[in-house]
Amino acid sequence: MVLQVKVEMFLILKVENAKEMFSCSTEGVYQCRYTGLIFKTATAAEVQYHTVPWDYKKLEQEGLVAAGPLFKMKGLQGTVRQLGFPHCQIISSEETPSLIVIHIKDKTFEKLQAVRTSDTHVFLNINGFCKFGLAKEQHSEGNGHSRIRALVLLFLDHLTLNVLLLPKNVVLREVFENRRKMTEPRNEIYIDTPSKCKLVPDETYSLTCSSEKHTVTPKIAEFDVESYEDYYPTFQVALSNIEPINLYLHEKKQNEKENGTECVWQTYVNLQRSHKGGTIAESSPLSPYTPPGQDFFHRHKAELETRLGLLRPILSGLQKCRVLNPQEREEVENKDGSVRNRTLLLMLEKKGGPAQEDFYRVLQQCDPYLVKDLERPHVYGTSEHPNLLRRDLNSHSRKRQWHINDAIDVT
Repeated sequence: MVLQVKVEMFLILKVENAKEMFSCSTEGVYQCRYTGLIFKTATAAEVQYHTVPWDYKKLEQEGLVAAGPLFKMKGLQGTVRQLGFPHCQIISSEETPSLIVIHIKDKTFEKLQAVRTSDTHVFLNINGFCKFGLAKEQHSEGNGHSRIRALVLLFLDHLTLNVLLLPKNVVLREVFENRRKMTEPRNEIYIDTPSKCKLVPDETYSLTCSSEKHTVTPKIAEFDVESYEDYYPTFQVALSNIEPINLYLHEKKQNEKENGTECVWQTYVNLQRSHKGGTIAESSPLSPYTPPGQDFFHRHKAELETRLGLLRPILSGLQKCRVLNPQEREEVENKDGSVRNRTLLLMLEKKGGPAQEDFYRVLQQCDPYLVKDLERPHVYGTSEHPNLLRRDLNSHSRKRQWHINDAIDVT
């Protein structure tokens, strides 16, 4: 049986002190853009979650290795019945990866039976929260490692190009935040280039570039997939100048009868254009640090000026959460027509992000249909909201059925 649920409300995702906040106003199936987690809710629900370090010593004692981030979750309200954890294994008809869901509560280390494993997620029925993560059995000598989906991420730090090899199911927001902290006060620039590839854990790789003027270190390195907390460069390219280059990632041939390497990833990088592109915060593919309320405010400010309806409940809500003081509220109320809306929006713009986040939440309560209409996706099944991947699984009103890429099996 494949779950089909009508999703009528939007997922709200906030980032507060490096913690994600999942919140929805109705039952449904939702996916977090930042983490890839899938939530199946039975009611309106709110969950706070963030990643925490694995106890690698404990994993080793259990004969396991990490196969994904470890999430610490706290249910704030409502009921979440099922979780989908993203994995990076490549599933073929010949081999099904033996992925295990680990549940950690207090000092209890429990292996849980998944409902099923899709091409991208491992699904688990739950009745409570604590710490969850994916693991798999340690490599048995002589059996060889299976190829997994991976990422090659590039960061430019002045005349040093940092190259990171990472499993695909890392939390990208944390990668960028970690790199930002590691390179402050310098402005490291993320280079947006095709990053997807398929690599073999613990296999030996080498990186080359099209110009001999640049120096690559180290000469060879292993692809380490067990750590989901430290994002250090696998390779560094010392650049003699800022010019376009081609990069090639080579893998040692696994066939013992053959010597040499084969190219498993390559890209062209216009370093001159990237160097002018700004800091990591400005160029990362997630635009990662713009919370949804701020994005909504700036994206729809022109429409809000003409479409805001009754302001009294909105002003009351803003005053209640101390975005506006009585004098500011009076100033807005004394204006006429559209000038009243413009005055309020100008105040919110000057007050900055936190005020815009509160305005977004107040507007959702006071005029949810306006918010829903403004956030309505241009192409059905996706959303222009930057912090959301949404799928409507069974929309009778459109006389079509849309299924999440990894529909949840509830049998």
